[in-house]
Amino acid sequence: MSELSKYGSRVTDRYTITQTGSGMHIVEKASATGFAQAVNSGTVSPSSTLMPYPEWKLNADLIETNPDYSGRKGAGAEFMEITTRVDQLSSHDSLQLRLDKLDISDSKFGSFSVDDTGLITIKDGGVEFAVGQLSIARFTNNRGLEASGGNNFRATQESGNAIYSTNNNNTDGVMGKALEISKADLSESLVNLMVFQRAFEANAKSITTSDELLSTLINLKR
Repeated sequence: MSELSKYGSRVTDRYTITQTGSGMHIVEKASATGFAQAVNSGTVSPSSTLMPYPEWKLNADLIETNPDYSGRKGAGAEFMEITTRVDQLSSHDSLQLRLDKLDISDSKFGSFSVDDTGLITIKDGGVEFAVGQLSIARFTNNRGLEASGGNNFRATQESGNAIYSTNNNNTDGVMGKALEISKADLSESLVNLMVFQRAFEANAKSITTSDELLSTLINLKR
């Protein structure tokens, strides 16, 4: 009796067995899930036909959107992300243009508001709906920012990259209907004013000297 006949059809139905000169090579037949194993000299290794197991799950949290504006303000509120950025001087109209990209307008809802955490809500029928969240950009070195005009700044190597937050750590915030105080360095401004004044005095002195020389030349000619 051969080694194969000892186990009957149970072996050949599940495995493909090939006899070699020194022994046999056993390979498990591919199942419905596409998984196959090769048995060779007492070792088991997965072949290239390995497919994801149906019960495998990714360890990730789902991000819910709120296309029908059903997410209300609160712990269970759902959000739609507004990817277009606005700055601290953005007016009602400029923010409304960005909301229009999401098909949100005052004709459909009431007035919208932004609280101190940057949460954008729209009121409809006395109920507040959360539709977005403003993020705040911070820099390691604010003095390293490069002015680009119109009260706008761009990041440089000295300032570092922008670090965005949503006021979760209470380090930044949003204040509505308020003007930002001046961020000018008073000591630096006074020093620059003194330098400009000295330069103006030097220029005025040179003009006075030139006038005196011109008057002297005119008198000598007479």
